[in-house]
Amino acid sequence: MSQEINIFISYSHRDDDWHERFKAFLDSLKFTRLKAQDLKSGNLYQNARFQYRAWSDKQIDLGSNWKPEIEDAIQQARLAVLLVSTDFLASEFILEQELPLLIDRSNSGELAIFPLIIRPCLWRETAWLQEIQIFDAGQAMSELPQHEWEKKLVEFSLRIDEQLESERSGQELVDEEAEIVEEIIAASISTQPIYTEPFKEKNAYDNEFYTWNGVRKLIDESGFCETGEYVVDGLLLFRTVKQRTWLAVTQRQLFCVLDGEKTRKRGRLIQWHESLSQNLPVRARDRANAQTGLLNVGTHVNWLYSKQLHKSPGELEAQVTKLLENA
Repeated sequence: MSQEINIFISYSHRDDDWHERFKAFLDSLKFTRLKAQDLKSGNLYQNARFQYRAWSDKQIDLGSNWKPEIEDAIQQARLAVLLVSTDFLASEFILEQELPLLIDRSNSGELAIFPLIIRPCLWRETAWLQEIQIFDAGQAMSELPQHEWEKKLVEFSLRIDEQLESERSGQELVDEEAEIVEEIIAASISTQPIYTEPFKEKNAYDNEFYTWNGVRKLIDESGFCETGEYVVDGLLLFRTVKQRTWLAVTQRQLFCVLDGEKTRKRGRLIQWHESLSQNLPVRARDRANAQTGLLNVGTHVNWLYSKQLHKSPGELEAQVTKLLENA
């Protein structure tokens, strides 16, 4: 069945050509999980990974009904893509009707924003954009030859794919496993290991996890590190009898490792990694009447943290900030 993950695309109508180019990459990403039987049965959209809606400043011509429609689309979105250009930054419709709603939802941790610079513009001088992590392609898309901007759009699409994977991995609030996890923690079931090896340990529920040394070894041997780059520090973000989430830093990158049954089966314990040369805003927030809180790092939002490990959002923010500074 199609994942209920809505993507909101905001762009200027003068950038229709770049919207169509990006849309093709998004369509290909949407259908990556289709199997041969899905193709034969014609269940393309039923088995798509997500749905999306695109909005441009042409919506102002729709008449009096556009405002509730756009508000509803933004409220339903978990991810927003901004196709940034001079016309985008100059659009009063986008600035007044779309961005305030998108930024409010982003600040509350309900939505991740992915800006993409498609044409040369004053994005570095735009204050509100400096508060959002920008996909750094080196140049605007329009300044690159076709084979280069196609590669960059693949990279950008993979960033979106990472966010979708985090939604699929039990990190979103509405995920049923997250509720089960909270019940496990609330019941104070022991997570202490019954045996420990250099790189792995097993708990009383027969669940085997990587130790910190195992996490370091996993990252060092992942192929994501350059010559001479290795893990220097880290912290355990989330822990239950079924799952653990680690943050780790090398001299150049921040890694997120989710160690659980599903990620081990997929062979994808490393959920994402980010260059430390970029600005990575850190924001944690509490959840009332819950045993977990939520952490945002850059564009990676709604990652659960255990209150047993981190007593307050401020304490966790300080720990993650220190982790980034110590790299």
